[in-house]
Amino acid sequence: MRPSATTTERELYECFDCGQRRQSTTDRTCEECGGTLRNIHRSRDL
Repeated sequence: MRPSATTTERELYECFDCGQRRQSTTDRTCEECGGTLRNIHRSRDL
């Protein structure tokens, strides 16, 4: 069972094409180059 965790920080997204970063966006498209923004706020378990 996973521990419950409550975070109040905003999520961080990065475009892997140009490196542009955004916080808490609803649009997953980079404004600079049109690439896809990916969530880098916290690491994922594989």
